[in-house]
Amino acid sequence: MLRASSLGPIFSSTYRIYLEQCQRPHQVALSQYKRQSHTAPMSTPEHEDAREPLPNVYAPSSTTTEDFQSQNPQAVGKDALEIENTNHTATKDPKVDLIQAMLQREREGWKAEKNQDGLYVRQALPYTTGKYPSPIPPLYGGKFRCGSYKKSSALRLHADATSSEPTEDGQQGNHPVDASHDDMSTEDVYYHFCHVIAKSTNVEDAWSAYSTILTIPSPKDRRRGAPPVPFEHLHRLCRLLSRNQPRTRTQFLRLLSILYTLRKYGGMIHKFEWNALIANAGTGWRGSKAKDFKLSLDVFDDMVSGEPPGSSFSVSDYPPLATPPHPIEPDIYTYNTLISIASKTLYGRAIGRATSMLRASGYSPDRITHLSLLVYFTHTNQLAGVRSTLLKMRQQNLELGLDGINACIWAFGRNGKLEWADDIYRVLRHNTHPEPSEIINPIIKALKDEYIEILPIMTPNATTFSTMIQLMAWNGHLTKTYSVLMEMLSSFNMEPGAPLIREDDGEIHYTTYTALYTSFRSLFLGFSRHGVYLRNDFTSRLQDRKWTITNLRAIFDTYISLPDPIQPSVSMVYWIMVAYDRTSNHDVEVMREVWRQLERQFKGPWGGPQHRLRVLREILFSSNAEAHLRKFGFRTAKREPRSPFTYRYDTDS
Repeated sequence: MLRASSLGPIFSSTYRIYLEQCQRPHQVALSQYKRQSHTAPMSTPEHEDAREPLPNVYAPSSTTTEDFQSQNPQAVGKDALEIENTNHTATKDPKVDLIQAMLQREREGWKAEKNQDGLYVRQALPYTTGKYPSPIPPLYGGKFRCGSYKKSSALRLHADATSSEPTEDGQQGNHPVDASHDDMSTEDVYYHFCHVIAKSTNVEDAWSAYSTILTIPSPKDRRRGAPPVPFEHLHRLCRLLSRNQPRTRTQFLRLLSILYTLRKYGGMIHKFEWNALIANAGTGWRGSKAKDFKLSLDVFDDMVSGEPPGSSFSVSDYPPLATPPHPIEPDIYTYNTLISIASKTLYGRAIGRATSMLRASGYSPDRITHLSLLVYFTHTNQLAGVRSTLLKMRQQNLELGLDGINACIWAFGRNGKLEWADDIYRVLRHNTHPEPSEIINPIIKALKDEYIEILPIMTPNATTFSTMIQLMAWNGHLTKTYSVLMEMLSSFNMEPGAPLIREDDGEIHYTTYTALYTSFRSLFLGFSRHGVYLRNDFTSRLQDRKWTITNLRAIFDTYISLPDPIQPSVSMVYWIMVAYDRTSNHDVEVMREVWRQLERQFKGPWGGPQHRLRVLREILFSSNAEAHLRKFGFRTAKREPRSPFTYRYDTDS
C-alpha cells in the first residue's frame, strides 16, 4: 500500500498546540460538518467553507475564523456596478477613478482589522481569475485550546533528517526528530506538527508535518481507534492540496492516501474532497489521455457507490473496508470536472460520455460547462464550435467573465486569428487606458457580433498578459510582444489575493505586475523559432524589429539580473541555448559562456545522467562542438536542422 510518509520530506517549525480530542462524525450533528463544494473557473474543484472571508482584505494574524463574515453575492454585484458607474462619471481618467474606488473598499476592510502583518486584495468582482487564491484560514476557532511552549526554539529537526535513500521495501526512510533534545517528549513533537497542519498555508510544510506524525507514536490521551491525525486536520490538509497548483501525480497520490485514511477510521469524505480527487486523477501529466479520463471515472464510481477511494482501480493498495458504504450524490461541479478532463483529452467519445452523464443527472449546463468545452474546440481547430458555444451562453444569459474572455483570446490566437485576439486585448486595455471612441467603438461592436461582450469593469490580468505574450512571440511579432510585456510591468495588480503595500503614513497602495516565468519562456521560445543571424550591425533600427542576438542578449541579461530570480525549467534552458545557437550562427564560445552563466546563477546541471541537457553539455564543451552544431544544431537527434535565415547588407551601395 502506498504510504503517506514516502511522499515528502520533513520541514521544521517553531510552535506547539494542545488539541482537544476530536470527535467522530457520528458523534457530531451533521449540520456542523456540512460543506458546500464549488468549482473555480475551468472546472477546478475547491472547497468553499461555510465561513466566507472578509470582503476586503485578509492577513495572517491572531484573528479567528469566527470573525470571518459571509459575503452577499448581490452586494458584490452592487459594488461592482457602483465601481462601473464611477468609472464613467467621477473623473476624466477612468483608470485613476477605478483605482481610487477599489482602494477605498480595501481601506474600509483594512481599518477594521488589527495586528495585520500583510495586506491582500480582497475584491470580489464577477468571475475573476488569476494566480492569487484566497488564503485558507487557520483551523482555530473555539474547537481547540492553544498553549504556549516555553522552549519554542528548542524544537528543531536535523538538517539531514530527511532521508532520501529508499528502504528495502522501496519506500522512503523515516523522518526522525533531533535526538539531541532529550527534554522533548513525543507528545510535544506530535502537537507541534499538528499545529503546523492547522495553521500553515504551505502545502509542502503541512504534508511534511503529516508524514512525520505518521512515524511517531500518538499521545496517550488519544482514544483507541482514533486516526493518527485528528479529522479536522485531515480535512484542512485536503483543502490545501485541492487548492495547490500545478496538479501533479504525486499530489493525486497524497490526496488519495489522506481520503482513504479518513474512511479507514470512520471519517466522512466531503463532496468537495471527492471533486478534488476526481480533478487530480485526470491531470498531472503533460497531456491528458483517455486513460486519465477513465481513472477519473473510477474515482467517480467510488464516490457514487460509497466505497473507499481507490478500491475500484487498485484493490491491492486500497482494499475494501468493513465500514458501511457512504455514497455521495454528485453535483454540477462534479460533472463539470469530468467534462473538463474529457475536453483536455481531445477524445470525442470521452466528451460524449461526460456530457451524457450530465444530461442524465438532470442538471442544466452552466458557464463552467461551456467554458470547459471551449478547450476542446480550441485545440481541435473548430472555431465554429467556439462561436456556437458563445452563442449558447448568450442565449442562456450566462456571463462570459474574464476567464471566458481569456479563453477566447487563446482560441482565436491559437487558430491563426491574431487580429481578433488583439482586438479583445485592446478593449480590455481600453477600460484602463481609454482610446478615442471613433477607434474603439467599431471594435467593441464587431466583438459583440461575435458574442463577446466585455464589461467596462474588466481589465487585463496576469493570464491575459501571459496569453498575449505567448501568442505574439510564437507567431514572430517581436514588437507587439515587447509592447504587451511593458504594459504588464506598468499595470496595477488589482487581482483578488494580490499583495498591497502599506506606506509609513498608513496608506495602502496597489503594486504593479512583475515579470513572470511564462513571459521569459515565451520570449526565448520565440527567439528559438524566429531567430536570425546578422553578419554586421549595419542598422540598429532594423535590429530592433528582428529576432537578433542583440535583442536576445538584452532579454537574457535582464532575466539573469532579476532581483527575485526565476528558476528556469529544463525546457527553458534548452530553448535559451537553441535561441543562441540560431542567432549566433553556431558560435561555440558564445554558447559556452551562456551555459556557464546559467550554471552559476541557477546551480546546474539539470536533468538526470541520461537527460538531453547532460548529453548536450558534454557535446558543447567537447573538441568537436563546432562541427556538431553546424551539422545538427543544438540537438542530439541525428537530423539536419533548419538553416537560420541570414541577412546580408551591402555597405558600399
